[in-house]
Amino acid sequence: MSKQKYLASSAEIIPQESNRLIRIIDSENSEIVFSRLLRNYFVEIGFSEMYPNFGSLNIGVVHPFILLLFADVMGEKQNLNVFPSITIADSTQDEAHQTLSHESNYLVLTAPDIQTFKNYRDRKKLFISDNGLYHLEQGTLDNKTIVGRQTISTTLHTFDFNIWSANKDITSLIFDMVDSFLTSEIESLHNNGLDIQSKGGRKTGDVNLEFGKILYGANLTASVAVRYSSMVVNPLIGTITEIDTVTLPQYFMLEGT
Repeated sequence: MSKQKYLASSAEIIPQESNRLIRIIDSENSEIVFSRLLRNYFVEIGFSEMYPNFGSLNIGVVHPFILLLFADVMGEKQNLNVFPSITIADSTQDEAHQTLSHESNYLVLTAPDIQTFKNYRDRKKLFISDNGLYHLEQGTLDNKTIVGRQTISTTLHTFDFNIWSANKDITSLIFDMVDSFLTSEIESLHNNGLDIQSKGGRKTGDVNLEFGKILYGANLTASVAVRYSSMVVNPLIGTITEIDTVTLPQYFMLEGT
């Protein structure tokens, strides 16, 4: 008697495009958020007006040393006008079991909500595919609603604020200003999903001699709780807007509902 041999199939079932779940995730880089807010803070202080001899304060996420080393490799003239500088680096990330996907909510989405998503996507705050956005718009036409599940998680990050200038006193002054920013702008940072947990640093002691000029460095480190959100939407699932109790006599209302 011959034995039958059964082979497992490697095929997979792929849902139709119209049935596919839509994923929406935060896409804004926290380093960029810090850079933008810190830039505004120094403009409001008037740092460049008070110290015009030092030019514009370079605040960003790419360290000036990288630019100088690249220019040296390419045989180009090094531009030391990149100082004074503050470089923001998200150096570590940790998420404990207690905060992993800590909060989950179901949201009823309408056409204005989808327009808000579109505006945020245009500003690169959210990531939604073109196809996903199309089906969200289609699902909310004619005052229809769809349901989405939002998950909010909190991760603990360490942000480094690396400060360099050709003047030791200016380096120390910038350190104090960044320290003040992290304290005085707690509410603004919170509104952008960044909650300062602790901070500390090294105000003096770092020196660099590699680029034909003495550069003085300082470093401030902040522990920050960063909130992220993601959402999954099934475009075919809407909300119940009306129940016909005449043709469905078996349906009854609970008291108080």
